[in-house]
Amino acid sequence: GSGIDASDPLKEAYGTTKIAEDIFTYLRAGGPAQDLRDLALTCKCEICCESPDSNGVLAFIEPIIDAVEKCVAICPEGNYFGATSTLDEVKSLAHRSLPLDPPKKGKRDEILHVAVVENEKGE
Repeated sequence: GSGIDASDPLKEAYGTTKIAEDIFTYLRAGGPAQDLRDLALTCKCEICCESPDSNGVLAFIEPIIDAVEKCVAICPEGNYFGATSTLDEVKSLAHRSLPLDPPKKGKRDEILHVAVVENEKGE
């Protein structure tokens, strides 16, 4: 779902939309996006950072930051996204972005063993 549908009984419970609203409010108030990125990089939990090359928090917030920054740059006072409000579109973007795709596993080699079995007649 969109995370913002008025008929969704869980609409108020989604953490994704709450995070998006906080990011939206922070950036619209002039907060630096780099502070959010730096904060995301401090996460070292097993859920968000399965490998040293991945950071699930950053992967989640980066599209939200990008969307809000585009909105602010192009249309500081208005409705860049065409939704009921810009905030609604940012909330929906955040809600659609989870779950993240799992990190790709490295290439692995497989060794296959083949056996030939013959009966007494050599067949």
